[in-house]
Amino acid sequence: MSMQQNISKYFTTASAETSSTSSSKRKSANEEDSNETDTSKKNRKYDRDKRKRTFIATWNERFPWARSVVEDEKPESMYCEYCRSFPEYANKKSALYVGTSNIRIDPLVSHDKTNEHVFCARKYLTAHTTTDKNELVYRKKVTPAEKHIFKALVKLSDKEKNKMRYLFNTAYAVAKKGKPFSDFIFMMEVQKMNGFIDFENYQNIPSCTMFIESIAQVLRIGIKADMKKVNFISVMADGSTDSAVIEQEIIYIRYMDPTEKLPVVRMIDIVSLNSADAPGILEAIKEGLKSVGLDFEQLKANDGSYPNLLMVNFDGASVNFGCKSGVVKRIQNAVSEKVFAIHCIAHKLELAVLDANKKFTYMTKFENTLKGIFNFYHYSPRRRRQIKEIANMFETDLTHFSGVKQVRWLASKDRAIKAVQNNFPLVVSHLEHNYEAGNRADDANKSKGYHNDLTSFKFVKVLHFLLDVLPILTKLSRCFQKNEILIFQANDFIECTVMELIALKTVPGKNMNDFGTEYDVDSNEYKGVKLRNFANCKISYTDDNDIMNFLTDTISYINKRFENLKQEPLCLFRIFDICKWPFDVQQLALHGMHEIRKLMNEYLNEHFTEVEIDEILGQFTDFKVKCRHLKSENVVQVMSSYILQESVKDTAFAKLIECIMSISISTASCERGFSHMKTVKTNLRSTMTQYNLKNQLLVMNEGPELSQFKSDASIEHWLLSSETTRHVNHH
Repeated sequence: MSMQQNISKYFTTASAETSSTSSSKRKSANEEDSNETDTSKKNRKYDRDKRKRTFIATWNERFPWARSVVEDEKPESMYCEYCRSFPEYANKKSALYVGTSNIRIDPLVSHDKTNEHVFCARKYLTAHTTTDKNELVYRKKVTPAEKHIFKALVKLSDKEKNKMRYLFNTAYAVAKKGKPFSDFIFMMEVQKMNGFIDFENYQNIPSCTMFIESIAQVLRIGIKADMKKVNFISVMADGSTDSAVIEQEIIYIRYMDPTEKLPVVRMIDIVSLNSADAPGILEAIKEGLKSVGLDFEQLKANDGSYPNLLMVNFDGASVNFGCKSGVVKRIQNAVSEKVFAIHCIAHKLELAVLDANKKFTYMTKFENTLKGIFNFYHYSPRRRRQIKEIANMFETDLTHFSGVKQVRWLASKDRAIKAVQNNFPLVVSHLEHNYEAGNRADDANKSKGYHNDLTSFKFVKVLHFLLDVLPILTKLSRCFQKNEILIFQANDFIECTVMELIALKTVPGKNMNDFGTEYDVDSNEYKGVKLRNFANCKISYTDDNDIMNFLTDTISYINKRFENLKQEPLCLFRIFDICKWPFDVQQLALHGMHEIRKLMNEYLNEHFTEVEIDEILGQFTDFKVKCRHLKSENVVQVMSSYILQESVKDTAFAKLIECIMSISISTASCERGFSHMKTVKTNLRSTMTQYNLKNQLLVMNEGPELSQFKSDASIEHWLLSSETTRHVNHH
């Protein structure tokens, strides 16, 4: 019984002690909670009211991509340099991409683990350096397959690099010369026979395609990098049909090279059109701009993060310049009403001459005869062989017959006329022999018809007249096709051409004088060939109404077609033509002051701030003082040298010079691009994919000369662009 009481007492005591202890603990815990709550409130209040968080320098050891920004009257912020360097891959909604004032380590830790950041880090480190300690940090975070890529980049031996260079150099040669990708296999076999290579991997068409793709991507990355450094661009576009009867739109941009400060024209894309109407062309231009990281929203007047769209340049088709819904109008609606638009001046010149031709009724017959002669000999090996035998008999060189093309009409017609003049006696002799001794009636009739046309007095006279006129017009056309031409230079070229044509109205040119010397009026013979229909042979040069009217009409149509260059705003740029500056100092001081105010305040005010405009008005005088003695120098080189000065290169006036150099007035580059397209996409390659066409054309147009090509950047891009291991070490 006593034992039971003792046990009960024990439990009672233990229970009481437990209850007492539990009560004591609860009391202590409540006191602690109260103290912690008070401390937490104090800490939060301190954080809110007094504490100033700053970026700790030692964080960069763990997060080498983190950057801090301190601005006046703004809290300190931090951002990720790697992600901002590659916005196309980054998460643009991330706080560390936008920039955050939450200066804590937690956001850095979270951001460091995101897939987008890891990918941008990999791109950044590849573009800058892949062997420093920072690279090792990110090697741990990529996928197992990506580890092989980094390993290949860091540990690729000189021997392996040389092997890859052989492959990439060969692929580049194939693309640059417009050759089929199948030539890559053949060229590698030749190198293997010569003992230059001793490995088997990547020597097939798919590998060549991959190599050319990486080369093209590196070129695009270069253009993208330029877009982050320039303030203005002009867009040029033109359309054509390829060998597969697919409508293609090729897009170029013009801007000032950020390093050399010279105008450059770069191809950015070629796009197959869903439809050749204004919406279809507009979508193609959007796709082209997207390939270099741009869109219309970004091309609006902005804070300098992206270039401003200054001008668009197309041919004169109504689909481009329709006043209500043309491509130009749609671009202006999307970007700005102050985007300049101009019809390609080289195309305008062709149209002006064609307009004059329509009034010269004999010109149609003359051109048909030229084309007929070309076709007569070009498509018949037998006839070419026969006329060559005649040339050998007379010990005379035979000039190649050239056709008259729709594109570059002036240059092609000039070549065709020169060929007929040089071969005139030979062609006449062969045609005469052909229709007299010909066995086929059709062949004989053609020969007799062309013989009658060629031996007409009027044909020979017009032939020599055009030999004087066409070189003048062709010279102007070639000036218009230069990439570096500036807007105010076009008028000088036009005025020079018009003056030469006016002079021809009074004094015959060299070829007309030669015709007068070589033509015997009494015997009616020219170079031993008797001419027909010579009733008007005694009419003097200046009394020939057809010739005089043609010259008058050509001058009139040229002036009419190019009158917009003499109107605002384009005419205002002439104040920068240093060749036209007055010599007198007082006159030079006032020269262009009114025009530059009007240009900046009415037409370029969206691209320049009020402060910049005020600076430009003052800096224009400095430009005139330093450049007035350089009138005989190339104006593009003068402008480039001026803005390369340390005291000028970051000024508002340097930005204005960049604006002038970025204005495009010709789409000749687009025509050259289509010439390359016809070289690449032949009838035998009509099934070529659009992506391969884009890459090869980009290499052909924008790649350096073969001797200057450096393949290392393309090799690194190729290694990084795969999610699987590249077999560079034969495993």
